[in-house]
Amino acid sequence: MRALGRGVVEIEPPQGMASESASAAVILSSTDFVYTLSTTHVVTGSGLGKTSIEVRWHIARRMVTAWLLTLPAAGVVGTLAHGVAQASAGWPG
Repeated sequence: MRALGRGVVEIEPPQGMASESASAAVILSSTDFVYTLSTTHVVTGSGLGKTSIEVRWHIARRMVTAWLLTLPAAGVVGTLAHGVAQASAGWPG
């Protein structure tokens, strides 16, 4: 929230409270439907609802780049962990 509230756009406390409330509602309701989502994406999306905002695009680009790198990296780490678990299946302890 700090990166969004001070980095990408300037959010006042009322908008921050509304963003957090909307994020909580979306995240809690998504669990009823068994949807997987990223809390960071939800907070970012709900925080940009303020009208006439000035976006700091260099920070927004860094955030999008991080999101694009996170998913493949998580897949690689998961694959490696699965391989280690399969290879060590017969080991004691």
